[in-house]
This record gives sequence, structure tokens and C-alpha cells, in this order.
Amino acid sequence: MGLFRKLFGLDDLPAPNPKERVDGIEPPIEEHCAEQEIELVISMSEPSDSDWEAKREEQIRLQNEGKAMRRIAIMGQGVNIDQFTDAKTLDDALVALDTFVPKWSDLNVSSDLAIISGDFQNLTKTGKVPKNVYIGRVFMEEQAYCVDAIDSVSVEIKYMADGSINMANVGLNHNAKHLSFALRNKDGSWEITSIDTYDIRRDFRQRIYNGDSRDAQELLISAWDVIWK
Repeated sequence: MGLFRKLFGLDDLPAPNPKERVDGIEPPIEEHCAEQEIELVISMSEPSDSDWEAKREEQIRLQNEGKAMRRIAIMGQGVNIDQFTDAKTLDDALVALDTFVPKWSDLNVSSDLAIISGDFQNLTKTGKVPKNVYIGRVFMEEQAYCVDAIDSVSVEIKYMADGSINMANVGLNHNAKHLSFALRNKDGSWEITSIDTYDIRRDFRQRIYNGDSRDAQELLISAWDVIWK
């Protein structure tokens, strides 16, 4: 409180009026200053729209600088960065979808309108190339009135230095239900490592597969049938 009062000149306020004493005890200073402090806080002007926009632009500028710096750092380690393209990310995402949930095409989304992005990762603490050097992302969404019931698809792919896929995460939304599953490259082929469902309206989450001995592909197809209802 002392620093706040010093910043706003409240230290110059007169001492409490002795007539306000109760049984010889003066009321706390804070009671005398509360209204003045509240008025000062309220009167402080909020940032204008142009201020917020300037801050946002600065954030984006710094983020882009960081991306460029990570890209240069990875390239400096001899990694062929030109192999990581939006086209590659989209192609790999579609392969994952067609392979594991071929009925994804029933959703009201289009790969032609996909939003694709990617980013190189930081070197390790010892200055070495990380196992996952690049993360590519694909997002497809239906524009609908009911926000929680829109169809959407998201795929995140983690690439290794040679351009091969290390792991991927896939999410699909339909009718306010969410299905997600994780993939990992094992001996040159993808395998499902986990499957989760989420009923958005009921706020109910459930992991239905966690890498056990059951048939993951069969469970994934069954889970898809549930969210499609």
C-alpha cells in the first residue's frame, strides 16, 4: 500500500481528523485513503485500440524473429530445411487421416481450405539437433452457426532431421464430440499409441486406448462411429 500511495501522491494527504477517534483510537489510514485510491484507479485511462494493436504487432514481429532464428540455427547444423514445406505437411496429414480414419472425409471440411503452418525447434542445451526438428500443423474447419458443434480436423506432425515422421497427433470434431489419437513411427511404420474421446457438452473425457494389447485400429473405428451419431 505504501508504494501505491507514494506513486499517486497519497503520502501528502492530511492525517486523520482527531474528532474521528473512537475511544482514543484513530481509524486506520487506509480508511481515509480508500476512496481517493479507488478514484485514482478508475480515472487511469485504459490503453486505446491503437495501443493494443501496436502491442499485438510487436508480439507478431518478435515471434517471426524467433522462427527465423530457429530456422537459421537448424540450417547451421547441416539439416536440409528446404524439405519441410506446407505441401509436405498437408500430404502427410492427409495420408494419416486416410489411413486411420478414412471416413474423416464425411466431415464438412475441405483440405483445399486448410490452414497450414510449421516451425523449426530450438537446438538442445548442448547445441545439437533435436530429435524433432520441425513441427507441421494442418487445421480444417467448418464455418457454422453453432460454435461447439462445428466440424473440424487438426493434425500435428513432428519431423526428424531426415524428413521422416517421428510422431503425430490427430483431432476430429463433430456434433460437439471430439476424437483424438496419437501416432508414433516404430520401425518405419506408424502405430497408434493412444485414443481419447471428449463429449464437449457433457464435459466428459475418456481415454479408451493407451498402447495395450487390444486392436487399436478397431477401437478407433468404433470411437469414430460414436462421435458420428
